[in-house]
Amino acid sequence: MTKTNIHREVIAVSKSYHDTVALYGRSFFRFMGIAFIPTALTFVLINAFTLFALTTYASGRMAYFIATMLVIVTIILIQVWAFIALIYISLHHETSTVAESFHHALHFFWRFVKLGLAVSGIFFLSFLAGYIVVGIIGIILGHFSLSVLNSTFDWLTLIPLGVSAVVSTYYLFAPFSIIDTHAGTIAALKHSRHLVRGHFWPTAIRVVLLYVVVGMFTYAFQYVPAVGSILSLLLVSPFSVIYLSVLYRELTVSKPLS
Repeated sequence: MTKTNIHREVIAVSKSYHDTVALYGRSFFRFMGIAFIPTALTFVLINAFTLFALTTYASGRMAYFIATMLVIVTIILIQVWAFIALIYISLHHETSTVAESFHHALHFFWRFVKLGLAVSGIFFLSFLAGYIVVGIIGIILGHFSLSVLNSTFDWLTLIPLGVSAVVSTYYLFAPFSIIDTHAGTIAALKHSRHLVRGHFWPTAIRVVLLYVVVGMFTYAFQYVPAVGSILSLLLVSPFSVIYLSVLYRELTVSKPLS
């Protein structure tokens, strides 16, 4: 009996962007709503804090410091909440509304906090491993020629970044797995690694292309007077999440969990 390969090729780059734009267009106002709410809340918080700072800074630096920390933490929590809601609606765009997406995001919030801590630990270890490699190579090169070591040292420092980039690619889809399969932190990390394994280079190339496209649009929005940065947040952020959700869906079809 002939063996069949159940692993399909990763979605073509052109089709991935076509599907992303199509999905964005069908649910544009819902994606915009999820992107707009945290932006508006952040704007209100910053302006309220500015007024507070003008009236309290002179009377007590401790109160100013505490207020600053509270505002920063609140803004971070709002952005994380919105990020989870954005992933949720990208995976459930056919049935979920803006309000439902934010509601469900609260259910997954603690899992994302734990995922963030786990990924931070993984990145730290990957950086550490990269610098250990740099140190070993540096010792070997220094033993033979200090001039060669000096001329290549700047390039060697890219090794930790390269290791971290590889690691981030393998665990890129863990947030989508948490929402899609209701997995815990470890299970989501394993699922993401399972999806990327065997498709690393096609996935990495598509992610790099996404960064290039997002970077180009972000750069272009800088030239829009007054509202360029806001437009970048409202339009580019949802596009990135939608594209990754399209890629995630394709990989789950290509490599289903056994």
